[in-house]
Amino acid sequence: MPNEKDDFWDISSLLPPKKKPSVKPYGEVELPFVEPVTPQATKEEEAPEQLSMKLSRPIHPATEEKTSYEPKDNPLITRVSVYRKSAHMHIFHGFRAEGAALLKERGTPCPYVPYFSFVPQYNQLNQMQRAFYLYFRDEANAGNYLDVGQSYVLLYIFEIINLPEHIPPKIGVLRLAKVWAAYRDKMPAIDKYMIAWLADYALLHGVSCPRAILMPFLGDILQRAPLKEFYLGIGEEEKDGVTDALLLLTSNYKYQNSRYATGEHEALFHTHIRQAAAAVLRHVFLDGAQKPRYQTVKKKYEAFAGALWAGASRFELSVTYYSLTGTDDLRILMTAVVKYAENKLRAHLSVKSRLAVSCLPDVYRALLDTYFDAALPSPTKQAPPRPTYEALYDAPSEGVSRTEAAKIEEKSWENTWRLIPEEEKDEIFCAPSTEVAPTEPQAKPTVADNALTEEERTFLGFLLRGEESEARAFAKSCGVTYLLLGERINEYFADTLGDVVLELCGDAYLPIEDYFEEIRALL
Repeated sequence: MPNEKDDFWDISSLLPPKKKPSVKPYGEVELPFVEPVTPQATKEEEAPEQLSMKLSRPIHPATEEKTSYEPKDNPLITRVSVYRKSAHMHIFHGFRAEGAALLKERGTPCPYVPYFSFVPQYNQLNQMQRAFYLYFRDEANAGNYLDVGQSYVLLYIFEIINLPEHIPPKIGVLRLAKVWAAYRDKMPAIDKYMIAWLADYALLHGVSCPRAILMPFLGDILQRAPLKEFYLGIGEEEKDGVTDALLLLTSNYKYQNSRYATGEHEALFHTHIRQAAAAVLRHVFLDGAQKPRYQTVKKKYEAFAGALWAGASRFELSVTYYSLTGTDDLRILMTAVVKYAENKLRAHLSVKSRLAVSCLPDVYRALLDTYFDAALPSPTKQAPPRPTYEALYDAPSEGVSRTEAAKIEEKSWENTWRLIPEEEKDEIFCAPSTEVAPTEPQAKPTVADNALTEEERTFLGFLLRGEESEARAFAKSCGVTYLLLGERINEYFADTLGDVVLELCGDAYLPIEDYFEEIRALL
């Protein structure tokens, strides 16, 4: 039977014939490395259509490390590495050259001209829009931010990002922060871009984060920033805003919710808890020998994602940093610091109740004591002045005289005799005296009045010597849980001394230092 072909299913016959490719197959041509664009027009800019005919996308773009450094102003970031990656295409090929030429021009006051673009560029502006942009840019550089649309602001940002050889990065990062702060309320979408772009710009060029400008909305930044630690340097010059942000990220206890941090005492709590926490944070990050066990994170990503980038090479950032939100030791420490600081303020206000503070090292306890001793010295109690009218009721002072005392006593008995009814005089003055011997005050119970059991004594001895594992093993051998045995000891001391002697830190008991002598006397 002859072979027959069903042409109905031959879809290729319905398609137009394929054209023979004019360039080599995909991946065969390697993209040459191109240095960053200079103000002069490059060969690619002069003939972009010729470039597209010569180059095709490589399978593995060439990537090399450009620089690597350790930031000096931010102890949370340990290393930043910048990698240059050859781009497979050059989309905005004329932006840098046109922007460099436009920097030489100056604007003059002119009326606002509307302009809109998703990706603003110089070549999209007509003559009137270009004139207004030059005027807007000069005013923005001088710190005067006109009422403009978002496209003008984005074009201004793209200019700073793409022309670091003409706008020094130390100046550029300040301009980026200021224009962000000026327009973020009117243009909420700008936060989404600038949170990442400003960090990329500063890390790429190794300049400091302008926290003083960003401080009014630092809390909003931290809620959305993928790299929160970039905005959280700790230095001697840092303001309270950074401390507030760190407390927001690291403390489980919020002193703002305290029942005593309200009304007339709100400013007292707000001032001293922040300053005390700042002293501890400076010691942790700058001076402290006991560093928390930080969770170290390394993040690698492409810089300026979503921004107009006109360079011949893209850049990748590799950032190694300490994660604050992922460091449990720091969270436990700062929670204890805030509680201890509030206890100091409660004592200053004569509030008897205290917060339970666990796992606060002695070095930070002493640091907080030093701060509060200087900030809130104990006032010397002075008796209030005596009102002048009370002197009118003072008894006349005539010195000590037995004769006068006898006369006073005699007159008092005469008055007593006249006031007592006749039928009661014999019972009162003639009845035999029955003196009741004064009862001796009972001695205050001590820890020795009701001794602990032998098991509890042995368990307490292990804890006092710091032998945690032995204490757990002993409790298990006695058939009693570790926590229950500690509770029995605390109940006993609460009945005898009025306080507990063991503090539960996590799942481990620690003897309270103030009761070491009582415990040793019992053992």
